[in-house]
Amino acid sequence: MDLEHREAAPFLRGIRHIQMEAVWGGQEDTASTMRGICVLALVTCSDVAPEQKLRCLVDALADRAATVRVEAARALSQMDGSLLLRLKARLGDREATVIGQVFDSLLHVEREEGLAFVAEFLKSEDEAIREEASLALGASRMPGAVAPLREAWEAAKDEVLLRAISASRQDEAIAFLLDLVRNGRIRDAEAALEALAIHKDSEEIRKQARAAAESRGIAPSTPPY
Repeated sequence: MDLEHREAAPFLRGIRHIQMEAVWGGQEDTASTMRGICVLALVTCSDVAPEQKLRCLVDALADRAATVRVEAARALSQMDGSLLLRLKARLGDREATVIGQVFDSLLHVEREEGLAFVAEFLKSEDEAIREEASLALGASRMPGAVAPLREAWEAAKDEVLLRAISASRQDEAIAFLLDLVRNGRIRDAEAALEALAIHKDSEEIRKQARAAAESRGIAPSTPPY
């Protein structure tokens, strides 16, 4: 893949390869990283029909290794595989990080059309899934992601939602966090200040956050301030 090889044969072989090695207490499949690489590489090959690639990606979504399932979700974002990604999100996965990549990939493919779908999972009974959904929405940096994140924050007051709001880098999001520092409960103000710390490269945001903290008598412990 690093050599930009575009013929599918080695990758088709690689995505099926399992190599069990002896480890303490039993055996472990040591080929999962290689399978994941082959999944991504297969998408770039021109000598395989799209439907065959999709068949391989469906199998990879059910691979025993989470690393392979993550790469399959990432590969689907390069093939406009939004329907498969939606199905995987609904079916779930025993590893929340896999669903997190599914959310990221779906938002990459569908953009605004995927916001409402991913936002549904902010109400999941599974805390890890709620967290993955919030981080995916924030990382999308789409203006429309801020409203559902703020709504979820008002309902749950979960600090990960503030980090996701900050990660969106939208003016609306920064204004909301600064207002929370100035006027929110001390605990929430401190969490908002910590969420704003990801903008350490923005002197303007750092200045505003510092001023907001000083207006409340909060002594920031986060290095950027």
